[in-house]
Amino acid sequence: MENKLSDISKLTLVGFVSTLSVSAMFTVWAVYMDSFFHNMSFVGFFSAFLAIISFISYFTIIPLIEKSDKAKLYSFSLFLFFVTYLLFAVNKNLLVFVLTAILISILFTLKSSSFGIIVRDKSN
Repeated sequence: MENKLSDISKLTLVGFVSTLSVSAMFTVWAVYMDSFFHNMSFVGFFSAFLAIISFISYFTIIPLIEKSDKAKLYSFSLFLFFVTYLLFAVNKNLLVFVLTAILISILFTLKSSSFGIIVRDKSN
């Protein structure tokens, strides 16, 4: 007897793996930011700024996601995460760091929102 995973089970597995990879990145995020700012207060302020950017981007990205192919957007956001993290690895410029951090915040919103809508659509 063949045991196949349901669509929701597959989505859960994909969500788990992608969340695990993002959380691994977050463990070194504050240390990486400190290498640019050299001040933990600035790290906190910049993290708050990125949270505000992410919050604002939810309102602008949701209509885009609902009109687009959610699976392609999710895959595209994961690919852009990869490219952006490569930029982080070779970057030494503060301005490039700030711009890529803003991009990561928006991509995180895109990834989270598209995945949530995919799960909602598959569970109906």
